[in-house]
Amino acid sequence: MAPNRLPVDLRGSWIWEERGRGHIESYVLFRRNFMLDEIPSSADLWFAARSFCHVYVNGTHLCYGLATCPVDGSYVWYLDIAYLLGTGVNTIAILGYNTKVARTSCRCQPSGLWCQLDVDDAPVVWTDPSWKLVSAAAYAPCRPRRSQASGFTEKVDLRRLPEGWTEREFSAEDWSSPDYCVPVSEAHWNLLPFPAPEIRVGSVPFNRLAAAGSFEKRLFSTNVSFEKLVAQQGGGVYAAETYIHASEAEKVEFELYTDNPYRLYVNDALVKEQGVRRVEVGESFHACHSPGFRQGAIVAPEGKLEFREGWNRVVLFQELEPGSTGATLLFPEIDGQTVHLQREPDKDSMPGWLIAGRLRTPLANVLGNLDLSRTISQQNYIPVDDTPVDEGAELMAYTFAAEEGSEWQAGEPLTLRQGEYAILALESCKFGCPMFTVSGSDGDILDIASGTEVENGQLLPWDNRQENVDTIVLAENEREWMACAPRGIRFMMLVARSVNGTVTITEPRVKIREFQFEHPGSFESADQTLNTIWRIGRRTLEATVQEAFIDSPCKEETQYIADAMIQSWASYHTFGNFGLAAKSLEEFSMAQFETGEMPAACPSDIYFNIPDYAMLWTVWLQRHYMYTGDSHLLERLLPNVRSLFSYFAHVTLPGQAVLGDLENRANGYCFLDHSNLDRRGIVTGLNALYCRALLNGAFLLQEGGEAEEAAELRARGDRVAVEMRRLAWDADKGLFADGWHNGPSESHTLITNVLAVYGGIARTEDYGRIMDAIFLDGPPFVRDPEAILDNPYFKYFILETAFALGRRQWALDYLRWYWSSMVERGAQTWWEIHNPIENTESAVIHNTCNGYGTSPNGFLISELAGIRPAKPGFTTAYFNPLVGDVRSVKAKVPTPYGQIMVEWEQKEGGQLEVVIDANYPLSVIPELEPGISESATIHVSDEVTIYASE
Repeated sequence: MAPNRLPVDLRGSWIWEERGRGHIESYVLFRRNFMLDEIPSSADLWFAARSFCHVYVNGTHLCYGLATCPVDGSYVWYLDIAYLLGTGVNTIAILGYNTKVARTSCRCQPSGLWCQLDVDDAPVVWTDPSWKLVSAAAYAPCRPRRSQASGFTEKVDLRRLPEGWTEREFSAEDWSSPDYCVPVSEAHWNLLPFPAPEIRVGSVPFNRLAAAGSFEKRLFSTNVSFEKLVAQQGGGVYAAETYIHASEAEKVEFELYTDNPYRLYVNDALVKEQGVRRVEVGESFHACHSPGFRQGAIVAPEGKLEFREGWNRVVLFQELEPGSTGATLLFPEIDGQTVHLQREPDKDSMPGWLIAGRLRTPLANVLGNLDLSRTISQQNYIPVDDTPVDEGAELMAYTFAAEEGSEWQAGEPLTLRQGEYAILALESCKFGCPMFTVSGSDGDILDIASGTEVENGQLLPWDNRQENVDTIVLAENEREWMACAPRGIRFMMLVARSVNGTVTITEPRVKIREFQFEHPGSFESADQTLNTIWRIGRRTLEATVQEAFIDSPCKEETQYIADAMIQSWASYHTFGNFGLAAKSLEEFSMAQFETGEMPAACPSDIYFNIPDYAMLWTVWLQRHYMYTGDSHLLERLLPNVRSLFSYFAHVTLPGQAVLGDLENRANGYCFLDHSNLDRRGIVTGLNALYCRALLNGAFLLQEGGEAEEAAELRARGDRVAVEMRRLAWDADKGLFADGWHNGPSESHTLITNVLAVYGGIARTEDYGRIMDAIFLDGPPFVRDPEAILDNPYFKYFILETAFALGRRQWALDYLRWYWSSMVERGAQTWWEIHNPIENTESAVIHNTCNGYGTSPNGFLISELAGIRPAKPGFTTAYFNPLVGDVRSVKAKVPTPYGQIMVEWEQKEGGQLEVVIDANYPLSVIPELEPGISESATIHVSDEVTIYASE
């Protein structure tokens, strides 16, 4: 059965445990037994979770799924499970998880699980009251957030996880029936078929030891938790007070880790705050609370405070909700043995913190002089090293010392004792769930940090505002652990923080999912450097093409328009799948506001208005239509095109054709690139993209039969170009200023001028002058070294522009130089940030796998191999190979109709030998350089017709 269809006879209900549906986190175990009299010839399983689940059949882990969409609905995953079923009792077991916080990467959803199994095309099992469930109490509540993209870190007590709960033989007699059970036919929440290829679930073993050694706590840290008090009093503002004695006055560095809004005072002086929302006069107290759980503004943990000689009063005020973690305070310059917390300014007083609340005072109004003795509810809190509120923050107080000569062979057990750690490595970054089998003593504690970088012999537990640590408590017998939530991972650090004897880890690996693309593309040339660039691009796409085109498995895990535009184009050539791009284009159309504004990220609960991203949606749609000829998709999305340009027409400056001051006029942020440029007033680069979007929109409307509307958009594009040339063109410099703000900007950046050509606001006769003014013929390719862009994202626009202007060999040289320099520095997937001329020792890489770096996989096919669509759909293609320093190319080019095979070689005498094959009727229009065409020999298969150049 096709994987993107729902059951013909759709049955079942959304089920969950009612008590847990209101919790900030909810983990539930589900089981359903069923009998089969004979082995089935087909068994089709569909499932959807609000918002995440792991599925097991007869003890075998099948898949995990998270597939939210921009509307009130859930995508449905499909699996063929006939090979796992047998006669007699069979079991479906599911771990369901939901989190109720705003995330960049998906939408909040009400808790729920739906599942249906058809055997031999007849419904046999579906979610209803006959299922059994139990709250997964093994997963600890009140955990810190992993990041603003994800849910919470995990702490699992394996002693409390029912052993063998996924197996057929397990007895669930004491489990309950679901007390939340709503038929899908009655729910407003839709089930949507997931339009993707079949998936394969496998595991990738860790294959080497990156570092190993010992660790110890060297720095002073303390934590405070309001968990019990908040459970009693409810959400609101709480305070924690303690006293620290200093032998002399000094300035002290500190780090404060917490997910929630706070204010920190020392000796009545405000030292640091996060996410505090001002209360306006006349506003309801109940409406003014600051968003917690990292749903508001987050600041870096570092700060400085002044201790005076003698006693120092430290007061932390926090805005909290049930389920909040608390806070961890760390002093990097203070030895952990020299500081003591006292509840009173007296060395003989009780240790720890005095905590109090709920306060009536709003967080924005608290002051350091607030007297906690006047509060009604008070408790004492004494931090315990063995039970930190945030293991990742606590581990930042530890030093890790790698030892020379540490060895571990893949496939062998790894043994750790108290105070030891080890870091295991994969070949490249993957997106998945780390897992292993572990044995030790009852109650042993193992921390697991996962990430993509190892620095100075350790993987940072907390880095770049991201928490990297999960924790497991061991049972007395050997158990298997697998992380619930997938994440970007290349390294896994295992920390034996509290171990009685030894802990043994076997089969460490990462469970991953991969789409099964039927007709993937391929690329091979005589240039091994370009072959390597293609392979790393493919590897990067494998990690970032998930339920959506996520920007990175190591960062936001979010689908952004600009990133997805590049990733989808690269994946056309690499994977041969066009349905995922169509799905993403439609998702952004579903997320579009009624005004026509299009969010830059979806599905997401976080508001991103980046107008240049919205403009690129039309560029993406136009290219997708050229590759697929999908007129049905175009017809569905044309109303969104009209609405988007209606929105931009309403936010243009009064009486002008151009966009300006969008931060105030439309609450928008002009991105364009990570680099610095003048974004005040009327931004040239933004209006260049606006001009390009208008021309793309006109093309789409023309193809949709709306010639009059298309002409209007072209006219608007012309007005934008004329106005921007008047405002920003500097004839003396032969460059565009970054913009206009009470006069032309003084800066004339590379970004602005590339976009001026790319977007079409520059005059045709000025193209060459502009490019010559900002670029060199060879490395480092830019005239101003400070203008070297330190990321692969904007390289897409540089290459697209250069190839379009006929500077093809220059563009290929630039591509080879930039991406190969990443390879030389050890890249196995493409980095988010990279500057080829930066000192490698000072380079800091926070994200080693980012999807927007995959554009070479598109250019190597469309420009070097020389195959690109000539008309909407891929029934007619241009053949324009870049013959030169690369002597031969062999490629398979997937299309919506089949595959094109192209192979060409330039012989010693300069003759070009070409073979073009296709497994569907294909017309080819050769566009060869004059010196090449005279001696070229082109062999074609029966399905291929050669036309004269247009």
